[in-house]
Amino acid sequence: MPTIEKPCEVCAKPFLSRESRPGRFCSVPCRNAASPPPTGSGEKNNNWRNAGLKTCLTCQKEYKSYDKRRKFCSLECRPHSPIEKLKEMAKKAAEIRMAAPKKPPKPREKRPSKYVRKYPDGKPAVDRTKQCRSCGEPFKCVGRKEFENKKYCSYKCHLDSGGARRAGEASVMAKLKYGAKKDANHSEVVKALESFGASVLDLSSMGCGVPDIIVWCRGRWNLCDIKNKKTAYGRRGLNKRQTEWAENWRGGPVYLLYNVDDAKAMVEGRINELKSVGGLLK
Repeated sequence: MPTIEKPCEVCAKPFLSRESRPGRFCSVPCRNAASPPPTGSGEKNNNWRNAGLKTCLTCQKEYKSYDKRRKFCSLECRPHSPIEKLKEMAKKAAEIRMAAPKKPPKPREKRPSKYVRKYPDGKPAVDRTKQCRSCGEPFKCVGRKEFENKKYCSYKCHLDSGGARRAGEASVMAKLKYGAKKDANHSEVVKALESFGASVLDLSSMGCGVPDIIVWCRGRWNLCDIKNKKTAYGRRGLNKRQTEWAENWRGGPVYLLYNVDDAKAMVEGRINELKSVGGLLK
């Protein structure tokens, strides 16, 4: 920072100061000596702590106020104070108010309602009794939805009427209509296996724990189950039913394929790098 030499305005002693904003004094005492004196000392100083103390002209009591025009400590000491008149007026108003007769409250008029009640005498009870389609015995339902949907009095009657068989048939029809539920990466892994030269047969529609695909590569069949690591279900691996099927199967282990790299390892014969479940080939 460039500096210049300049004389002090108080003691004329030369000192160094910056060129951009040169100073006027060489030290703090010189600056204080050049500053104007205070407006007053003691009571004349505006910053004096007891500057607000005053003496009431009526009762001669000290009070504190910074208002220069104030001369009395309260309204009672002020001559011609209106406070006594205000007290008398308030007392007379209270007496008049207490002596005045009280008016009876106005009766509230009952307004006609905009809405007409559907059941003026209360909603009638609804009979939600039905007859079981299996045993023919009557049973009561709780709620409107149960009354509309429930057909049997117990789960035993539901099974006796063939409910489990009908549920299985509905599941098979849904699978034939919409297809089996597959992982999101199922098609990607199958296309990768076929691009690497393997033959793939899709078994995902069989269910009952059977693996998703069977792969022919390097002169042998390999059972594989495709899992998606992006989902919690896929990260857990095989479920209970799939694990039981793999452990009871004696045609070789079931390999888990998670991505395209696993498919490439399968085709190249690096099956030791893949996770497997189940018995060995016998």
